[in-house]
Amino acid sequence: MPFQLPRVTVSPRTAKLLWLLAFTVAACYLLHIINRLPRVNLSETLTILPQGMYLMRALRHQDIALSMPMSPFLATLFAGLPQWIELVIWPLFLILACMLAMAAGRRLASAPGGMAALLLAAFAFGSSKFWTPGSMSYCLACGIVTLALAMRAGKPRTWGSELLTALAIGFSYTLKSPLFLLPPLLAAYDIFTGKLREGKTSAGKLAILAFGPYALLLPWTYMNWKVFHVFRLFEGGRADENIITGALGIVYTVEGAYSLADTAGQNIVWWAFKTVLSHPLVYIEGVLKRLYGLFVWYPAASTLFLLGMGRLRKLPQARTLGLFVSYIVGIMCLMSIQKAYFAPIWIPALAIAAAGLMPAKPRSDESTLMQRATLLVFIAIGTALYLPLSAYLIAYPNRLQPPSVAFSADAPDPDDNPVLLVRMSETALSSGNIAQAYIYSAAALRRTNSPLTASAFLTALSARGIDIATPLRNRAMVSRDVHSTLRTHRLFFLNALIQNRMTEAATILPQLKDEWEKYNLTFSGITSAREAALYSKQQRESTLFNNVYIPGLLEKYPRELRSELAVKVLKLGIDSPRLQVMRLEHDLNTGGEEATPEQIEQMLKAAKTEESLARLLDLCQRHGLRHYSISYAKAFLKIHDSSRIRLYLLDALLREHDFIGAQQIIDKLRDSPQTKNNQLWLSDLEHLRDAQVIQAAVDVRKQDKAYAMSLAQSLRVMELSSLTRLRVADELTFGGYYKIASEFVAGINPAKLPENEMVPYRNLITRTIQAELLALRSSGQTALMQKRAEQAVATYPYPDVIISIAGALVSAKEFETSQYLADAAHTMHIGKAEAARLSELENMRDDALLQMAKSLETADAKTRQAFDAKPMLAAKTAPAVSLRLAAALASAGQYKPADRLLSRINAANLPESELDNYYLLKDSTLKYELLKLYSARNFAQLETRAEEILRESPGGNTGVALYLATAQLAGKNLSSAAKTLEELKRRRLTGTQAQWLSALQNSLDAARSGKYTNLPTILPGDLDTRDLNTLEQNALYLIHTRTNRSEGLLQMAQLKITEASPAQAQEYLEQALKEKLSDGQRKWARSMLLKIQELQYAGKTQKLDQAIKLLERNAYNPRALLPIAREFTSNFPHYAAGHLYLASALIGTGKYDEAGKKLSEISG
Repeated sequence: MPFQLPRVTVSPRTAKLLWLLAFTVAACYLLHIINRLPRVNLSETLTILPQGMYLMRALRHQDIALSMPMSPFLATLFAGLPQWIELVIWPLFLILACMLAMAAGRRLASAPGGMAALLLAAFAFGSSKFWTPGSMSYCLACGIVTLALAMRAGKPRTWGSELLTALAIGFSYTLKSPLFLLPPLLAAYDIFTGKLREGKTSAGKLAILAFGPYALLLPWTYMNWKVFHVFRLFEGGRADENIITGALGIVYTVEGAYSLADTAGQNIVWWAFKTVLSHPLVYIEGVLKRLYGLFVWYPAASTLFLLGMGRLRKLPQARTLGLFVSYIVGIMCLMSIQKAYFAPIWIPALAIAAAGLMPAKPRSDESTLMQRATLLVFIAIGTALYLPLSAYLIAYPNRLQPPSVAFSADAPDPDDNPVLLVRMSETALSSGNIAQAYIYSAAALRRTNSPLTASAFLTALSARGIDIATPLRNRAMVSRDVHSTLRTHRLFFLNALIQNRMTEAATILPQLKDEWEKYNLTFSGITSAREAALYSKQQRESTLFNNVYIPGLLEKYPRELRSELAVKVLKLGIDSPRLQVMRLEHDLNTGGEEATPEQIEQMLKAAKTEESLARLLDLCQRHGLRHYSISYAKAFLKIHDSSRIRLYLLDALLREHDFIGAQQIIDKLRDSPQTKNNQLWLSDLEHLRDAQVIQAAVDVRKQDKAYAMSLAQSLRVMELSSLTRLRVADELTFGGYYKIASEFVAGINPAKLPENEMVPYRNLITRTIQAELLALRSSGQTALMQKRAEQAVATYPYPDVIISIAGALVSAKEFETSQYLADAAHTMHIGKAEAARLSELENMRDDALLQMAKSLETADAKTRQAFDAKPMLAAKTAPAVSLRLAAALASAGQYKPADRLLSRINAANLPESELDNYYLLKDSTLKYELLKLYSARNFAQLETRAEEILRESPGGNTGVALYLATAQLAGKNLSSAAKTLEELKRRRLTGTQAQWLSALQNSLDAARSGKYTNLPTILPGDLDTRDLNTLEQNALYLIHTRTNRSEGLLQMAQLKITEASPAQAQEYLEQALKEKLSDGQRKWARSMLLKIQELQYAGKTQKLDQAIKLLERNAYNPRALLPIAREFTSNFPHYAAGHLYLASALIGTGKYDEAGKKLSEISG
């Protein structure tokens, strides 16, 4: 029969009294513990975990991912609170931890178990002194996980319980990563215990439990990807030393573990895995010793936990929490341990231990209201902290300030955060701005007097040449922490070097080294002879003090000062490659004997390690010795694979404009995994590459074509951003290399350009494409030009670009391609501005075409022929414009292209006002063509062409029929001529056509009678093509004949009208009207009478205008105005203004009576 404690029965009243007594004792004990609790130094916490400050201020720093984000975020939040908050952090943590322990204990063993867990937690947490804010927050996070697991155990899984558990585990991930395997472990536990098979859970609920916690890491993962271009779920590099010591089988933690293993740039986890496989027994021994060490640290708690698990082994809640504790212990013992690492198990372990102490058989408390409320409150707190943290993480890549702004500001007192001010002071000091460093450090010290701020202020004072030995002896750093002694020795040592007190520095140096090794080269505990040997190796072989710590101290100062200090430190017997490089820099700056190229080359040859060579390469590049850097970096990389050396080589190649070699290095670096520092460096070098490429493109203007072609060949192999390509192409166009620029424009992805760069991008497209097209045009490659224009439309569907290119082509009188581009623009979605530009472009094109057409009148035959050969000259222009162009062509004698244009015009598309012009022009083009044949007296061809035209449009063109009749008469084909004239008499004729018909009829009658076979005849075309004097003599000849007198008089009247002599024309016309006239001659006479009247009216109008101008010119001179006004009123009696001018002149000359009469006439 198993052992069981006797059951104790008490009355309800006694139970209440016992409960009251227990609460009173617990409260008193809590007050006692709180009174003894230490004060938490928040500024020191921020110093240790500044990543939250970097995150919230959007500052670029390589350590932003060193720790999971929640602890630094909380440290930054609390650092901004009043200092009295430091007094309540410990009590607040203690209360929250006890609440979680009580809720978990109550879930395991009802109310008594909860009270026992509270008391145990109060005692255990209150008596421990190793707690830090990070440990406290992670302990509470694991306590929330404990309560969530206890609440879901023993019951069918619900969506709510799985979601709360996933949230609790996910919140712990934002603090630390030890629970990274817990979700799949819990899911596997539910599967193997049959809950999925029994229907107590489901695949969906298991998915929430297994994957939900990792979803809370998405903002963190996103930030790391955007900033470092790596996929990272958890912190980067913080656990490396524990992984090294764990793989070596060392039980307890070690400071300075890197010196125990030659990782040589390898991945730490991969190195540890190979080490464990090579010595598995050593590793297993280490794990077992760690388990034993945990029992030694906490014998009572461990014993009570194991007894409690034994008593509660059948309770589902206890089994779940036991699994949780076992998981954490197992994870922690895989690596070296210290007490603080086991903070996460305190709450679940103490809850199980308390439940196991209950006298009665423990039973689960099914009344979960208090536990559920406690869990929900903590989940709400976690959510309230997680949401702003996620917002900061997501926004960080976009808010990230450039490195030059990270720890600098122009204001003398730019911030109220002392830690940030100290960082800014350090940056200013190392960059050589000692005065600004002093201002920042003083501002930090005014904010808070801490060892950190005091040390920064004293360092700035020392850099200014002020002896700080006295304030150091007077304990300037009043506030103390674990590193205060080390800081004091460091300041004494550096001050002695700066003040050139070498004896004092030699005395302090051993003390500084001993103090540094206490914190950086130490084992927490040695458990075996093998660990003792490792400790001896660490102390004996570690070069961190010489190679890392001392050079790191000197690098806090400006370059010139640090190089001087390095020379002094070397004299004290401290030697390292970094110090030798500083000494070499001192010689280069001062012209020392060691700074010859031969000595530098010797040092480069002697540099066998990556670190020593890297320092020398940095020095060479800063002093312009890049040929050394390139040569020895390449030699080193033939033997060793080093990303760091490749980065130095890349820097040198870029500054030497060896872009092909630089791109090869970039490709190799991208193909291999990089540390976060190297990723930042590579990103900076890519920015440098872009700047160097743009500068090389600028230099093209000063170089020859060979340089440009060489640059183009180099740039073709480079993977440049769209923005850089835009800048390079822009510079190349200014150098006149449009074809090369066009290649870069084609490689630009407009989606990756900022919005404010789209206008320059489109302008660049315009310049390159139009330059290409014009170059093809000038070389006569018309077909290729058209093809390139089609490619441009397909590649760059921007209406403003296409319209601009078309405009340039119109200016160059390349109408076909410009018309194609304009048509393409019409098919795109264009706004009002583009539509207006397109309309303006088409007007420009039409004007240019018209100008060209008009210029053909004086052009040679070849030019006219080339113009006539343009098949799509205006095929798609507006009908009204085509009409104007046809008129210009016709006036220039280009009848065929004019007629071709007219044939393409659909009269239905013309405005009503243009129809008459269209039909007149249609007739005119045919008339001009026929007139040319008539002027050449080529009557046979004239007759043939006129018949062709009339066959195409029978009865449609009277002018053509008149020319046909003329040709038939000239060819003695009298019967055909008579037939044609009879047909013409039945048509409605204009005055000119009636004149022409009359002349032809007279010629026909004379030809039939045989009397006047060679009578001169004036046709309408003769007035434009023959000498008027000759025509006048012929007309006079006709007047003196008896039968053709009327014809002569009419022709003489026509000639006088042509000479703009309406009076003489009227005399001849009046004589002609007295003669016997045919119907055609009467029509001719009526048309001439109208023209005479028009000329007379035009003459009078012109005379009136001239007279008015004369009046206006003399309006202020009455004596000169009087005779002019009298003549005006005589010539133009009905013009009232003339009478007014006359009255004004009469008044001005004193003739008032006459003036009064004149005014009376006007008013009457």
